Amino acid sequence: MPSTGKKKVALGKKGAILTAATRGPCNPACSEVFKLWTDREFPPSIGYSTNWLKVDGYRYINVFVEYSQESAADGCVDLNLSFALDANGKLSANNFLNMEENPGSPQTTVETMVKGTGTSSGGQHNRGSYVVRWPVMGPYCRAYVYNFTPVARKVSCWVYATS
Repeated sequence: MPSTGKKKVALGKKGAILTAATRGPCNPACSEVFKLWTDREFPPSIGYSTNWLKVDGYRYINVFVEYSQESAADGCVDLNLSFALDANGKLSANNFLNMEENPGSPQTTVETMVKGTGTSSGGQHNRGSYVVRWPVMGPYCRAYVYNFTPVARKVSCWVYATS
C-alpha cells in the first residue's frame, strides 16, 4: 500500500491520542535521549543542576556521565538525582527507601548520590565515565553534577529514558 505521508498515531478509547505515559508497553520500547550538557566547563569545586525533566511514562533512566581526567589521581565527578511530582520540584527528594526489600527496623533512607571514584579510562583517553540506572520514582527528575576536585573539568551528562 503506498504511503499517504501521514504520521501513524496510536489511539486509545474514544480516539484519544496516547502518549508514552498512557499507551502502556511499547513495541519497540519507548525511549528518549535528553542531552543535559555536552563538554560544559565545570570550574573547581562547583556543581550544577539541570532543569526538571519530564520522565513520566518511562520505567527507567540511565544517566551517562563523562568528564575530562588526566589520571585516576585527579579525582572524579559525582552525580546526584532527585525526583519530584511537578515541573517546579514539588515534594522533590533525593533520598529513598525501597520497601520491596522489606528492611528491618529502624528503616533508613538511601541518598541517590553516586561517587565517580574508579571511573578513569587512563591517561590514553584522558576521561572518566560511568552510567547509572535508576527506576523512575516520580514524573520529574533533576540531575546534580559536582566537580569537587581542585581542577576545572569538561563534563557531559545525558539521560536515556526507556519503558
